[in-house]
Amino acid sequence: LAANIRGHSFYGRTLDADEVEERAADFTTERAALLDALQALTDHMTGSASLSPSALTAHADTVVEHGRLLKTKTGLAKKAQDLIDAFEASEDGPLFMSEFANGFSCVGFRRRPGRGGCRDGSPVEYAMIKVQQTVFDRLYAEGLASGLLAECSRAVVEGRGWKSAAYYPGDGSTLTAADPSIVHTATVHATVPESWGVKVAFAEDPARRPLGLYLVPGEIGEVTVPASMVNANFKILVGGMTNDNSHKDDHKRMDRVTLTYPITSTTTLIANPLGGALYILVPYRAGLGCVDVTVTGGVVEAPLFQRTSCTKHTDAEWLVRRTAPGPWATFETDLYIMDVPRAWVYAKDVDANWIGPTKLMDLYDRAMTGVAMWKGYVPSQRNKHIGY
Repeated sequence: LAANIRGHSFYGRTLDADEVEERAADFTTERAALLDALQALTDHMTGSASLSPSALTAHADTVVEHGRLLKTKTGLAKKAQDLIDAFEASEDGPLFMSEFANGFSCVGFRRRPGRGGCRDGSPVEYAMIKVQQTVFDRLYAEGLASGLLAECSRAVVEGRGWKSAAYYPGDGSTLTAADPSIVHTATVHATVPESWGVKVAFAEDPARRPLGLYLVPGEIGEVTVPASMVNANFKILVGGMTNDNSHKDDHKRMDRVTLTYPITSTTTLIANPLGGALYILVPYRAGLGCVDVTVTGGVVEAPLFQRTSCTKHTDAEWLVRRTAPGPWATFETDLYIMDVPRAWVYAKDVDANWIGPTKLMDLYDRAMTGVAMWKGYVPSQRNKHIGY
């Protein structure tokens, strides 16, 4: 048996009345501590009170300790978002972009002695990177992306884009979503055959298929898929940079910046306060072929060039698509996929030295085929991207 008490699970037996009452009292105490910490930090950001560096750290640590409660109460979620808004409007914010941090790539309270690479951040930055990562992990990743984002809860995050998105993952914080009624259609190669030969690392991981769209920070997107993809381990990835940087010496960006939404219905709502490029994660051994996915809401097109089993763009089409406003450009074949900053491709001159994306991706495919042959794999049997 499992008794869920305000977000906590206990397994093995039913709690008695005294235990339920005790846990409810603990919850009330924890919620009060979290509210007090959020309010104290907000007062500091707005200038109505002043906290010492040690007090800033203590309140931030309280938010981290009780952050799991953010997904249990709308009021707590909004209070945390209000704090982030207040910080970003203050002279100390946004993260990585304040006057204090200008020209420096990280807030370095995690830096090891003797290591270089960045300038130490201010006490406020120390506190707020803890707070914002906790809000991202607890409210968005553990809460909304795990099934809590619905029409009744979208007001909690809609319009709550974080300005630090302009620093990373890209210039998305300055984007304006197109008409939300516009239906964007992307064709997805929803097949990942069984791996041939000796399995290597990531052999059974899902394949990442780009949609050529970018979710604007703070906006809500609506992704619609065929019924065959529902409850079949397909997922929507918001943001391409899935690396967890928590083991790094320095904070050169927030440690985790992407969100994954399982597809449990033909229509899925998605959000990310930092925005991000959109992908479908196709599970190992899926075999749906080429399927159409539609997206509406707070998204914009991103530069995209594909030469895959399902879509073959031309160089002429690329010259038009490269001007799309999404801050990351994607190039994809069946063997290779790469994302580069839009600035790298937007103003690329077309002259006698211009290679063009078709030839560029052909060169990458030849390289990937060479790698396969060198390792003893039949190139035609490679089941997904070899390089990302």
